[in-house]
Amino acid sequence: GMLRQATSYLQRQLRSASGLDRPWQANRQAFFLYVLAERGVDVVDEANALFAEQRGLLDPYAKAFLILAYEANAFASEKQATLLADLNDAVIFSATGAHWEDAAQDFDNLNSDIRGTAIVLDALARTQPKAPFAPQTVNWLMVARTAVRWSTGHETAWSILALTDWLAATQELDANYDWALTVNLQPAAAGF
Repeated sequence: GMLRQATSYLQRQLRSASGLDRPWQANRQAFFLYVLAERGVDVVDEANALFAEQRGLLDPYAKAFLILAYEANAFASEKQATLLADLNDAVIFSATGAHWEDAAQDFDNLNSDIRGTAIVLDALARTQPKAPFAPQTVNWLMVARTAVRWSTGHETAWSILALTDWLAATQELDANYDWALTVNLQPAAAGF
């Protein structure tokens, strides 16, 4: 019952795409569409409207949310490909890897470069796991940690979600390695 009520609440929060004139509003709409799509709601028409009317306002993480909404609704189109191309164009490379930044800090939606990059990685893991810069994105997220976590619980949750989806998509959890144990230069055990 609670999930139905939450879904209904989010549906009531959706606004006409033409009335979204600030980036935080368009970004939030993309998040709502993603959550609704994950709940099984068909949001393709609303996602198409947001794409057509406010794509320029969307920060990279919001474009990733739209990609994920399309994916959850099993709607592959040129719009999804265009959003992926936008993310390819917006990637920032550094010595620590690849990441994305918002045009301005999106405090209204609790976004940060770490959270945004994690959301983009999640979209890549689900739709384009062989993206050439995706491993660099994983590296950037891992370097962005402080000790054993990211700066906030919000960043930690999104990063773990993205990295888990990445591990599943790349089948790194199904690794098969040969190993050998040597103690004092003497073979002790081996396995496959």
